[in-house]
Amino acid sequence: MWREQTTYRVTRVSAFDQLKPQTFDGSGKDAMRDFRSPPERLSDMKRFIFVGFEKSCYNMAKFDSDPERRMAVILEQDPSVQLWMKPGPNQFRIYDEDNAPYQPDFVVETRTEKLIIETKRASEMTNAQVIRKADAAALWCHIANRANGDGAGIKQWSYLLVPETAVLPNATVGGLMATHTRLVDADLLSRYSLQDESQFSSNEIA
Repeated sequence: MWREQTTYRVTRVSAFDQLKPQTFDGSGKDAMRDFRSPPERLSDMKRFIFVGFEKSCYNMAKFDSDPERRMAVILEQDPSVQLWMKPGPNQFRIYDEDNAPYQPDFVVETRTEKLIIETKRASEMTNAQVIRKADAAALWCHIANRANGDGAGIKQWSYLLVPETAVLPNATVGGLMATHTRLVDADLLSRYSLQDESQFSSNEIA
């Protein structure tokens, strides 16, 4: 008896992990900046350390782009959001089809949901690498939900791939979920050989 399928991959992870300290280089002139205030030149975004958060798990953050900063503003002002963070390396063990690690932009907990949110330029929404990572993150959420069950009080995970054009001052997390949640279909499950989801125990997340 043999199988030719070689894409099986199961990673055991603990149910929770301690948040590890994040360190930033703040040696530059005027490096600290309120997150509501964008740099005069957006090309300087990565130079700044942003502060002033009330709901973030960390009191400082760095952003790769202005849409990321604007997303933080949305998360801070949305009354449904309880906590959010920009995860550091290895805080979420998500790997794409090529086994490349994926570090999402935001992890968010609302009153009713747990979310992984990625912001991208509109021109990158159909990029093959972006799609590959989005599929991996959506699948991670799907399997996490299967492992956690659907009992009372269990918050379900969802993955949102959000174009920069949707990161607007009047946007809400609920509105973004309604439009930009990435769902798992049969094709994605088959590509990862997960047609039979009963193979996962409560401690296994692929």
